[in-house]
Amino acid sequence: MANESSHKKTRRLRQAPQTMRERGVSSTSKQAKPRRIRSIASIAGIPFRAIGNILGKLPIWKPFRIAGRLIARIIVPPYVRNSFKELRHVAWPTGKQTLQLTSAVILFSVIFGVVVALFDFGLDKLFKQVLLR
Repeated sequence: MANESSHKKTRRLRQAPQTMRERGVSSTSKQAKPRRIRSIASIAGIPFRAIGNILGKLPIWKPFRIAGRLIARIIVPPYVRNSFKELRHVAWPTGKQTLQLTSAVILFSVIFGVVVALFDFGLDKLFKQVLLR
């Protein structure tokens, strides 16, 4: 009896395929640290912050650092700042995925171009025979 039950086949459930969102979450969770992209606002305020850091930590020079942040916010419109913030949330494809997708687009374009050229050539011959008779 014990041997018969041990030979019984167990049913395995198939896993559902991953959605694009799940792939993005799993790819971002594998990365140790996301690469930090500096926004234009932080770049525009660098000179003022640098002056504040060079002159020291004295309270009298603190306005330079504050002015750098304020000027950066005034110069760079909110749309641009928000765009760079949104780019930090994007799950970028790997180099291998980029190469595969690019080659797929190029291959599709070539095949589609050949099909259109053959169709054009065939219609050209057909119309020349019909119209020139």
